[in-house]
Amino acid sequence: ENQCQFGREAAVEVAAEMFTNDKRQAERTGRHGTPRAQYLQVLSFSLLLRFELVTEFQNTTNEGHYWFFVIIATYALGALYYLCNSSSKKEILKPEVIEVIRRYSASGSLNVIFSNLANAFLDKHVNN
Repeated sequence: ENQCQFGREAAVEVAAEMFTNDKRQAERTGRHGTPRAQYLQVLSFSLLLRFELVTEFQNTTNEGHYWFFVIIATYALGALYYLCNSSSKKEILKPEVIEVIRRYSASGSLNVIFSNLANAFLDKHVNN
């Protein structure tokens, strides 16, 4: 069996290091010189739109896989939450993205972290 090396401790570490201050984010660049915010936005879209991760997460019995899926989904939702602003809103708030976030929002029994992040995103950027 393919064992994932992520556990609860790794998930906490990754979550703590996901974002630094705005100045540091502006200094960093993504792959191939892409501005950091744009790189994170594209990465977050691709991660978030893979909603099948939630299905796989729901069916896993491997704790390492569980925390891997938690990290991926949390990163995607958190990144979009912080990247969505007046200048990026049009790009981020596309119907397919909002639909996936609504599905995460409804996944409260699956994982309260996903549901809370999705609800916070919807409250701040969609339902206001």
